[in-house]
Amino acid sequence: ILYMLNVAYINLKTIKKNAVNIKSKLPAGCRFYAVVKADAYGHGAEEVANAIYGVADGYCVSLPEEGVSLRLAGIDKEIIVLAPAVKSDYKTAISYDLTLSASSEEDIVNISAAAKKMKSAAKVHIAVNTGMNRFGENLPSLWKLIAAAKKSKLISVTGVYSHFYSPEDLSAVNRQCEIFGRAVNLIKEAFPEAVAHISASGGFLQGKFYGGVRIGILLYGYYPFCGKSRIKVSVSPAMKVETRIVATGKAEKGQNLLYGDFTAKKSEKYFLVRYGYADGLPRTTVKNQLNNRCMDITAVNFDEISDGNDLKTGKKIKKDGKFYILNKNADKIAEKYGTISYEILTSVAKRAKRVYLR
Repeated sequence: ILYMLNVAYINLKTIKKNAVNIKSKLPAGCRFYAVVKADAYGHGAEEVANAIYGVADGYCVSLPEEGVSLRLAGIDKEIIVLAPAVKSDYKTAISYDLTLSASSEEDIVNISAAAKKMKSAAKVHIAVNTGMNRFGENLPSLWKLIAAAKKSKLISVTGVYSHFYSPEDLSAVNRQCEIFGRAVNLIKEAFPEAVAHISASGGFLQGKFYGGVRIGILLYGYYPFCGKSRIKVSVSPAMKVETRIVATGKAEKGQNLLYGDFTAKKSEKYFLVRYGYADGLPRTTVKNQLNNRCMDITAVNFDEISDGNDLKTGKKIKKDGKFYILNKNADKIAEKYGTISYEILTSVAKRAKRVYLR
């Protein structure tokens, strides 16, 4: 099939295998929350959530709207909204049986008021600040939040969580675990059934399981940090993004190419591929590119094409007409752009047609 748009090929079988491998490392009873926020890191939240439905115990999103999309796609398991919701979100979250995060006594009071107005119960996971200082109640004030939740007849506290700010640093992890453990004891004294979870992919690799883990980047085939970890798990990248070569050219030494004052330092043969900064990757010059990419077009050095592409020579690529922007190598691309694989994955297929391999 020849697609006119750029194409993101996403292998759902690979994602499911990653999920199975990850869950096999968890102790019995530990919940596996699949993080499908940001459209499942660019892979398609509804498709991913349904593909791993039999493996995941629940899901994590950032926005209530993301949770609603999962509900409309048939997902009936627990969906936790991790980012603090605003008052206008409460009605939507409660209507669609989404679990809200509460970081303060005020959050509990406001969620309870919305639930009372709707004559419906609200599920809550209590966020605790253990050192990241992003959001979450501080340990000294946690009793106020607990008291407010106990007072409300419509608040059901089903979990307590926090987040590691540097999971590759075991000393930092252990400091946060000490605070989190104290918070969990307080929460469970009031709400014995609350599930405790602090680990995302990095914490999982350090073996910090508690009652559940929230797995994002590992699910999509990438590791959150390099170096040693306590847990060894096999995962594989699941996405590649293909574009088309639309023209070839040659710039002689000193000639301009694309916008600005860029001039060729030597005679350069190049491909023009139909991928620009509007498609997801930044407007900047990196290895194998000539000049900054345009909104819709990138000039690629004819003689240096290999990065991310199965085809190794310019002639074969020219004949085939295909060019891989991403070929399951987000870490390498992230290194070129001075960023992380998370950012590459969530942006690289912005204007591509998704094709799912099942």
